[in-house]
Amino acid sequence: MTLRCVHFLWLFLASIWTVGANAQATTVRSGEHATFSRLVFADDLGRRWTTKRTADGFEIEFFEDVPTLDLDQVFDLIPRNRLVAVESVGKTLQLSLGCDCPVVVSQIASGHIVIDIEDPDPARRNTPPIAIPAKAGGVIPFELAPRNTIFPILADLRDAPVPNATPSPVITAPNPIAAVPGDQFRRHPLGSVALVPQTKRQQPTQSSGTSCNIDALASETLVYDPKIALSELTTARNGLLSGQDILDDKAVERLARTYLRLGWGVEAAMTADLADFDTAGFLVIAAAFDGVPVDAEDQVDPGCGAGAAVVALLTGVDSKLWARANEADVVVLLDRMPASRWADLSSRLEIELSRLNRADLLTGLGPPENTGKNDTPIPSAAGTDLAAIRLAISHLAETNTVGLPPDRLHIENVRALRPSVPAGALRDELDAELAEALVLAGLAGAAAEMVSTGKITAEQMLGVIEKHAAGVDGVAFIVRLEPHLAPDDPARLRARSALLAVGLEDAAQRFAVLPDDRLPDIADAPIAPSEPWLARDFPALTAAPPDEWTARTRMADAILRRNDTGLPDGDLAAADEVLSRSRETGMLVRQLIDGL
Repeated sequence: MTLRCVHFLWLFLASIWTVGANAQATTVRSGEHATFSRLVFADDLGRRWTTKRTADGFEIEFFEDVPTLDLDQVFDLIPRNRLVAVESVGKTLQLSLGCDCPVVVSQIASGHIVIDIEDPDPARRNTPPIAIPAKAGGVIPFELAPRNTIFPILADLRDAPVPNATPSPVITAPNPIAAVPGDQFRRHPLGSVALVPQTKRQQPTQSSGTSCNIDALASETLVYDPKIALSELTTARNGLLSGQDILDDKAVERLARTYLRLGWGVEAAMTADLADFDTAGFLVIAAAFDGVPVDAEDQVDPGCGAGAAVVALLTGVDSKLWARANEADVVVLLDRMPASRWADLSSRLEIELSRLNRADLLTGLGPPENTGKNDTPIPSAAGTDLAAIRLAISHLAETNTVGLPPDRLHIENVRALRPSVPAGALRDELDAELAEALVLAGLAGAAAEMVSTGKITAEQMLGVIEKHAAGVDGVAFIVRLEPHLAPDDPARLRARSALLAVGLEDAAQRFAVLPDDRLPDIADAPIAPSEPWLARDFPALTAAPPDEWTARTRMADAILRRNDTGLPDGDLAAADEVLSRSRETGMLVRQLIDGL
């Protein structure tokens, strides 16, 4: 009887535990992105599933029992545009879609199930499905790579039977094995993935119009941090295969883009060759990263944008075509590149720009070389190429000679270059040309900063202003020079004359106030006070008749008497005299305050 009771007790406890375990629902969380909506929930690794499209959406049927899904928070963070409704029925997750949206289901390394509802792809929607013939034909043997290092799981598919189809145009010369019926490529048994041979895919011919399509992809890739791309690589690889072991084109494209953001051109090109998307510009960027020359028809037009211009540099471009590039936009893009990308490409960019005689575009770009706590400029060129410094000075001198405003970007590059220029004649020459460039460009604040920091004297700057900004154009520069001109500096008269010439009399008075155009001589014209009190001439004050004495006169008389007489002998007598004088002084001070 006791054993039977114990048995029933264990059954009761087990049923309670099972009910409690089933009551713990797994929350399905969501996230909204630019081109897709994402659902994620935790699960065990090794989950298998099948997918199919329905009249109003998409169904995912899992092979094993799945945990109870809590769908209450699905629409907390995403709108109901791509995904309209979601319902979990047994082992099936039913998605009601508001568009002809592709759905990608994957499981990442942590075990989480990831469901991406993507924007409709017109190219995919208009492409008819691959027809699978009923009979499999013969197989034409061809040489494959010994090992697929990117997709090892596909290695077992090499000997799979292939369907019969028309002969491929890949083989153009007579061949004994061409008589064997069959395809020139292998196809996945399910017909969704084509495993192409190791031959170069025929690419569409590019022109200057079509090459502009790669500008956005090139710009986005160049500024993408390779460290972030490396952290995304594992996830991109894990999402390649769906629950039906079908290689998904979208997942392959994401992996190819990840390789491209890493700067791994060969890997990106080989991966892209397995996906069904436009890879023309993609392969050109991959070739640019690896330094592989491109055909003439694949040459990128640098006039399409900054990203296209950088790709054109890396693949080789002549000076005539480079003239179409917007160099200011190119510099901005290069300045946005992360440090690791800059370290990888800067030397090649410098070589190509030097060949085009435009190496000055890289001046001041890249991460700072001195990253220590001591920010004071070192008294050397700090690794700066002296040829680049002379080129920058020469460029400024040419524009200053013709009197035209130089390019603002070049001025900023020269200002950034100056701290690494060693002190001496070269730096003095750079400062002189830079001062003229700032005046021609109308940068009064930057010009005044050069004077205040001692890079150039106020008199030198005034000469530059008189040369390039006479009249009203020089007023903003001249008024900023006043604090830096000594009171006896003859340059003050020149500045005053320039302001008077444009009718600014009040401003001119700040530089010189004498009407005879002559500055005062400090040594020959000392201040001569007219009031004896201010000059502390107390005997002159007390010389006045007693009936004309004022509070000042009485204070002067008390001071003179105190100075003429000492204190009496003895401590008590001396203390009494000090107190008496103190009371008298206090009374006289009160009279001074009252104006008596």
